[in-house]
Amino acid sequence: CDGGTVDSVVTPGGVYAFNPLPTDTAVIDPATGTVTNGTSGAVYVVEYSLGGVCPSSTTVNLAVIITDDPTFVMTPTCDGGTVDSVVTPGGVYAFNPAPTDAAVIDVATGAVTNGTPGGMYTIEYTTNGTCPDSSIFNLTANPLPTVVVPTVLEVCDDATPDGITEIDLNIKNNEISGGNPSYAVTYYPTLPDAQNETNALMLPYTNVVAFNDTVFVRVEDVNTGCFDTTVLNITVEQAPIAFTPTPLEYCDPDSDGFGEFTLTDA
Repeated sequence: CDGGTVDSVVTPGGVYAFNPLPTDTAVIDPATGTVTNGTSGAVYVVEYSLGGVCPSSTTVNLAVIITDDPTFVMTPTCDGGTVDSVVTPGGVYAFNPAPTDAAVIDVATGAVTNGTPGGMYTIEYTTNGTCPDSSIFNLTANPLPTVVVPTVLEVCDDATPDGITEIDLNIKNNEISGGNPSYAVTYYPTLPDAQNETNALMLPYTNVVAFNDTVFVRVEDVNTGCFDTTVLNITVEQAPIAFTPTPLEYCDPDSDGFGEFTLTDA
């Protein structure tokens, strides 16, 4: 992988040398012909010379075996990452160093799972060819959205004072997302629904528990698909009850149909 060795020689005792001299750092043992410290894929001309009464020499073109290219690229996920491309497939993936959390890696595919959102992992890939090599990729898992726990949503009851009314939950979107335009906010009846993105609430939402209710919020980063959840508590405030008053009777002292009176007396 960095030179070559002599397999056989018909007449031993000669001297090996480069001819011409290489321009890299390759060296040759003049007694054994072993070439070391050469360049992957390079070609060297090695000359073997015999002295004596009838000196002679011969040359051999030595082509160094090309070292595997271990380059690979990974794409982060919310709990790790996947291998996007690899130049020389068939090698082995491993953490180097091993992480301190629960992250695991598939040695054949390089997929990292069960990691920490936003966590950093060093992945080493080693090829398994004749001239193997390895490379490192620093993987940072995508972080979860930053979710703001919302204040209680207080709304007024409608004309029917039963604690049940239509509610526009979207008025809490900006508060929960912190104003981040990359976050999508949706509402669900249960936590599993929010986690699995199923049974999203239709808006406007009519609360199912009179005067107080709770819905679950899913906040997803539209660029990465990573999400987190929180809870939104709802309070329905009953409006004051207005009673229909009895007619206000007032005596007109000058019989012209007009007069001054105080409504608070009614």
